[in-house]
Amino acid sequence: AIERALAGLERQAAARAAIEAIEAAGGAARYHQVDLCDAAQVAGALADARAAGRVDALIHAAGLEISRALPDKSDAELARVLDVKADGWCHLIAGLGDAALGAVVVFSSIAGRFGNAGQTDYSAGNDLLCKLVSNLRRTRPATRGVAIDWTAWADLGMASRGSIPKIMEAAGIAMLPAALGVPVVGDELARGGGEVVI
Repeated sequence: AIERALAGLERQAAARAAIEAIEAAGGAARYHQVDLCDAAQVAGALADARAAGRVDALIHAAGLEISRALPDKSDAELARVLDVKADGWCHLIAGLGDAALGAVVVFSSIAGRFGNAGQTDYSAGNDLLCKLVSNLRRTRPATRGVAIDWTAWADLGMASRGSIPKIMEAAGIAMLPAALGVPVVGDELARGGGEVVI
């Protein structure tokens, strides 16, 4: 319960820092907290973006991971893990309608590229998200699409909480510090798009 409360506070602080950085750079930020699996909530939030006339960048970084062998997962758990990636994406694109969209960045995982024990659904959801972004070349050719297959982040995100950092260390996997990871997003956007493994 304490970790959940702290994770919520961390997400709020990160959102506030992002808004302040955008505004300090001369941009306009709009913040809405929605369930990406709820099409109506997403559409409502994006109506505000459409009213502004354009969306310069859309970042889909949502995810849910429940590590356990596939036969041990319920259908509901499987659906939750897949839906936040796939349905979330579809709701975002549908909610934008025909509004101009400059670029898209989706946060995938190296598990989506290479697989990982106990993460079949998480791997599939991330790989599907990468393919949906690749499809932008046909459906929205003016939009740059970047899919980043991240390793685990050290300072923020799902892998930074609980026992995961110790498990990663025991497995010999170095976690990516946010100070090194955050600039990658801008660098990859500047390169023009595609799928990249970090």
